[in-house]
Amino acid sequence: MILTWRPHGCRLRLLFPFIRFSQSTLPPPPPLTVDTAASNYEEGKGYEEKVVRKKKIKEERVSLPPVPLPPLLGEALRTVLSNYPPKSLIAAGNLISEYIFRDTTVTPPIKYGRRISIGYAASRTQPVYGSTYRVLHELSNIDKGFKPETMLDYGSGLGTAVWAVHSIWGKSVYEYQTIDTSSDMGDLARSLRNGTIHHLLHTVTIIYTAIL
Repeated sequence: MILTWRPHGCRLRLLFPFIRFSQSTLPPPPPLTVDTAASNYEEGKGYEEKVVRKKKIKEERVSLPPVPLPPLLGEALRTVLSNYPPKSLIAAGNLISEYIFRDTTVTPPIKYGRRISIGYAASRTQPVYGSTYRVLHELSNIDKGFKPETMLDYGSGLGTAVWAVHSIWGKSVYEYQTIDTSSDMGDLARSLRNGTIHHLLHTVTIIYTAIL
């Protein structure tokens, strides 16, 4: 995400890199050889060590209270999801959760078609909005003079960053550009915005594109 503003007439950019939360600080496991693998299998150490590592990772995570969605976004989301059977939403949401929380850093690319995009909307809108809002709100507290004017969000998904930025800086941001290669994600982002006809987001420019 890139936010731009012009303090003292100069155009500056602020780039937010991808942030991975709840990263473990555990040391890497010892190298595995054929002999140790066979020994661990016989004694059951491999399974026990995996359980211990998972427990330590869980203990290192910090739980924070959820950030509520803006009322109009929550209302628009409920309207969009009401067109789909609850069982379908649960199944698609579980699929997304399994992909996100798998026990490996090697994850195959996921194609966000209509079904997966709906599952993402049902299960990830609130946590993604909340994490984005927390980071940007902290920034606004650190630098009270920071007033962004434009925003570029690459990999924008449902446009939750747009809502988070608008919740914090309001009218100071007059143009948003969101980029996502999934046309289904883009359609859902538009639906969420169009479902809030009285919201101030209709008074600013939001550009939806698939390429930069």
